[in-house]
Amino acid sequence: MSLFPDICDPGWSYFNGYCYFTSETCTNWTNELKKCHDKNSVLIDVNTNEENVYIQHRHNGDNSWLGLNDRSTEGDFTWVAHGHGNFTAWAKNQPNNFKEEDCVHTLGVKYNYEWNDVQ
Repeated sequence: MSLFPDICDPGWSYFNGYCYFTSETCTNWTNELKKCHDKNSVLIDVNTNEENVYIQHRHNGDNSWLGLNDRSTEGDFTWVAHGHGNFTAWAKNQPNNFKEEDCVHTLGVKYNYEWNDVQ
């Protein structure tokens, strides 16, 4: 039972001051960014390890998009909503820009809640 049942719209969950929505389907990063915009929201920026673990559990440990990308300048990763941040959870040898990877997704519970850059 949530302490704040009416803070978030139906289908959204409250955690640590924010409302989160988990899509049932997933397409490419750009389409997901647009879907968020259509819901008056943004792809998630992760500020703490606690939030990182929370969002990856919401996706049942599967991959999920983050709002982090280096589409404007290679190697300069920024969050869609808030620019540069201090928290990252890169997997070993990531980001590596293999085949022009500019978007970031979570690797899931099986991979220690780490992140990877992807096309």
